[in-house]
Amino acid sequence: MRTIIVGQRGITGTTGKFLARALAARYTSHHCQNNYDLAIRWGNSWARVPAEVGLPEAAAISLASDKLAALQALQNAGVRVPDFVEIAHASMSDMSACVPGFVRTRYHHGGSGLAYCPDIATLAELDLLNYSYLIKEINKQEEWRIHIGEWRGVRLTYAQRKLRMLDAFPGKVWNYAAGWRFHSRSIDNTDPELMTQAQKAVTTLGLTFGCVDIVKDGRLSWVLEVNTAPGLKSEPSQTAYLAFFKEAISKVERSRR
Repeated sequence: MRTIIVGQRGITGTTGKFLARALAARYTSHHCQNNYDLAIRWGNSWARVPAEVGLPEAAAISLASDKLAALQALQNAGVRVPDFVEIAHASMSDMSACVPGFVRTRYHHGGSGLAYCPDIATLAELDLLNYSYLIKEINKQEEWRIHIGEWRGVRLTYAQRKLRMLDAFPGKVWNYAAGWRFHSRSIDNTDPELMTQAQKAVTTLGLTFGCVDIVKDGRLSWVLEVNTAPGLKSEPSQTAYLAFFKEAISKVERSRR
């Protein structure tokens, strides 16, 4: 069984390389001429790799990676996302409807490419040429990461809730640098509405699997983005993905007999 993980370059490829080792698969971030039975794309939409089976499709990863285009697709499909505007085509009046909010770059990773704008005055002081869109702040009470996957009857379902560590910095951005961490949560005890929105987001973008960043304001859940190469920092998250991919590999093997 010839399996390859098609991952990202440099330090961002660490998780993909871990998966390749654990699955006894080859790893690449470049074009490949060799034929494979199964190619698993881990956030890579650009490398051409001949394979009988590929998941997800390169086009789906490309769409999810373009955070502005992904938000537009999710909104058009009825997925609940915060209000947002494309900066290049918005007046200051248009943008005022999304303040307080965050300006973001079109392509970003983790907490990069972001600035918080509590008011119009702050927004006016920024060099907006450095950003692609402004997304309205949700008064979040909870932040979750929902991992969803489905391929030929093989399913991935795993939930994490972001919690503040004792030494976390106060502020609007709940990221790793500020002392926030994701902790595993039982799917049985996870709000069904969270799961519904996450599933719809992944399906809308055409992904076989995806990691949905989603927040709750106490009543409703709001999808922020869908990641196609999440950092799997905890053993439970690694176990969940490895089980999903191992079953997919088994499916391909059985189909070839």
